[in-house]
Amino acid sequence: MDHIRRVPGTALVALAAFIALSGLVQVLQVLAMGIDFEPLRNAATDLLHGESVFSDPYFVYPPTAVPLLLPTALGDPYTAFALWTLAGGAALAGAAWLAGRQAEPASQAEPASQASPASQASPASQAEPDSQAEPHSGAEPHSGAWRWLCVRVCGCRRCWRRSLAVPGRRAIITAVALLGLLGGFAASRSLSLGNLTVFLAPAVIAILLAFHRGRWTLGCAILAATLLVKPMLAPLILVPLLHRRWSALARTMIPAGALLLAAMALIPGGSRYPEILRYVVSGTNLHGDNAINNLSLRGWAEAHAWPHLTGIAAAAATLLILGVRLTEARSSGKRPPPVWLGTLLLVSTLLAGGISEVHYLLVVLAAILVLLALQPPESRAWLLFTPGITLLAIPGPYVQMLLGRRASGQTWFVVAELLLFAALLTMHLRGGARRAGAVRCAGAVRCAGAVRCAGAVRCAGAVRCAGAVRCAGAVRCAGAVRCAGAVRWPGGSEPEHASPAASPRRAPITQ
Repeated sequence: MDHIRRVPGTALVALAAFIALSGLVQVLQVLAMGIDFEPLRNAATDLLHGESVFSDPYFVYPPTAVPLLLPTALGDPYTAFALWTLAGGAALAGAAWLAGRQAEPASQAEPASQASPASQASPASQAEPDSQAEPHSGAEPHSGAWRWLCVRVCGCRRCWRRSLAVPGRRAIITAVALLGLLGGFAASRSLSLGNLTVFLAPAVIAILLAFHRGRWTLGCAILAATLLVKPMLAPLILVPLLHRRWSALARTMIPAGALLLAAMALIPGGSRYPEILRYVVSGTNLHGDNAINNLSLRGWAEAHAWPHLTGIAAAAATLLILGVRLTEARSSGKRPPPVWLGTLLLVSTLLAGGISEVHYLLVVLAAILVLLALQPPESRAWLLFTPGITLLAIPGPYVQMLLGRRASGQTWFVVAELLLFAALLTMHLRGGARRAGAVRCAGAVRCAGAVRCAGAVRCAGAVRCAGAVRCAGAVRCAGAVRCAGAVRWPGGSEPEHASPAASPRRAPITQ
């Protein structure tokens, strides 16, 4: 009867997909070709004719990206733009699905059937009967359809958590990702422009997940590949740098740099790329009357005729706040989580940089959705990000009803960036957990960083951490202790099912 419990989640995802596809259809119904797609097609056509790929002044991408754009030169312009838009929509839909899949259902944290009889009779389990894991036997009164009916009739809290555990969390994140990345105000404008940035949304998810899982070489390789197409994700280089992953950077960035130099020498007009890069860093043509399309703090100040020093001061303040927050995160003795760090760097770059456009927000939104999906099921971090995500995920027609059809939406997007920046700054880092007393839970404990507490740790499930577990008291768990670092405790009790071979990447357990 599990399919009954999945009906609400499936319906929610289907509704979000319908709204997102409706926005994509509206973009395809417009006969005009995107203004950002035409330079891409012109560069591909120039390469086929042996001319300089930078003959179009609006083409500001590395020469290594031009061979990948050759399919855009085939067919008539409007058919090529339609296929390009469909490909971009497919990339955004894939990013939404990938972000939703990272949400770990609470019911899969640790099956209760794996708990030992001793743990079921422990004081921790007796003190918290509501949070105790329930068996999955068919004779259970609240299983399958009975649980679904109990939630909606009597509002049983245990059944509510259990019924929404598997479909609810993944379904909600997937639905929000579909609305934000494919059906929101920022998505509709980005797809209508035909910019290349939409293909970086799944790439940033893959990079951050690789960093999160400790696969630094793979993450740096994907990052190097994106830099050869568009250097927007360059701030993510600081993530392996701050984590001191020098070898991964050297093995990926050096070949990428060599490939860029070869393309500059072989592709017609490629030697002009350093000049083009300086033009991009200065803000391209998003100045003067066109500053209304620049979503950075300096662009907003210029568009509203504020003094030039006002924008510079706001950008400097953003960088100062970023430095203070990173220093605070590192002062705790552990490195900041890679996903949080990468997302914060991207948002800070959009605010303090010289250029920020609407399609950049899709990459930031994809990173934030992955960050929320990786949070524990009991985390309430999504409350901090709800205002900023809402401004980006609202469909375009509703925003036009509020702002007017001729409104640029610059202030709308800048406010969304500031809200997301504030949420990242105030977010409690889940990379490590510190408790002054004992930690007792009826389920499993899963952390991305270290667990340090002054008391004992007693769990009915397993303890799985990417960092070390250090406690002043005993560690008593009915499940396995799987950690990437050492497990140290002065108490005399060891986990009942701790197995050194449970995880091949875990350091030896030391008492």
